[in-house]
Order: sequence, then structure tokens, then C-alpha cells
Amino acid sequence: MGSESQRAILLTLFLREDAFMLSGGVLDTLHRPEYIQVLVNHEKKRMIIQSCGIEDRFAIVIPEETTESFLTSGTTLLRNLKKDMGWQDTSTRILAGEVIPGREAVLFDLEQARVITTTSQEPKQQEITQTNPNLRT
Repeated sequence: MGSESQRAILLTLFLREDAFMLSGGVLDTLHRPEYIQVLVNHEKKRMIIQSCGIEDRFAIVIPEETTESFLTSGTTLLRNLKKDMGWQDTSTRILAGEVIPGREAVLFDLEQARVITTTSQEPKQQEITQTNPNLRT
């Protein structure tokens, strides 16, 4: 067994700021990808974050210097999720993910999202655009 402790696999949805954040545990699980893809099954209310290549549709660039977590804008994605889930507020929500065996992908059950109270970790719009100016959506 390695001495390295496994980091939590978390997705945070900042509905007020139209942004989402992947924890370092998600990035570790995906083997620190250069690009990710977000896939949503609206009927089952599930979301997959997976590693992908630049040629894949809606690839999102992960900056090379990303270490602890990755914060990016997701206006259309989050507005659609809010509508699909029937969320009437803009509270921040957090979800634990589960690794999909045999793939560089993590599954999030949107029905398991829980509202959290944010403090200084809540992103500001300027931080979101500075974090990933090369967003390809």
C-alpha cells in the first residue's frame, strides 16, 4: 500500500456564479488530463466527467499549472442542470463521485447533490475567467 492518502472525489456546483469546480481527487482519478468532457444524462439525472482529447466535442482545457482543484465557468450546463433538477435557488451544491472502472471517468448522481454553505471558497467571476481563459464550449 502506498503512503499517499486518496483525496475526495468531489464536484462543486456554484449556481449563483455559473461555475463548477472539480476537486484534486477528480483530477487524480482522471490522471491529470489536459482536457475533460462533461456528459449529462438528463433522464437519469447523472453526469460523467471524463478525460478526452482536444478533438473531442466540447473539450474543456485544464491548464497545465492546475494542482489542487479546477474551477471553470459552465453557464449553459448549470442552467440546464438547475432546470432538470427543479432547483429553485442558487445555493452551492456538492456531490461525491464514483470512479467508473476501466475508464478515465467519474460518475456523479445529481440527485445526491447536497446544499452547502459557502464562505471564502465561493469563487468570484473574475477568478473563474482567470482560471480557464481557454475554455472551449
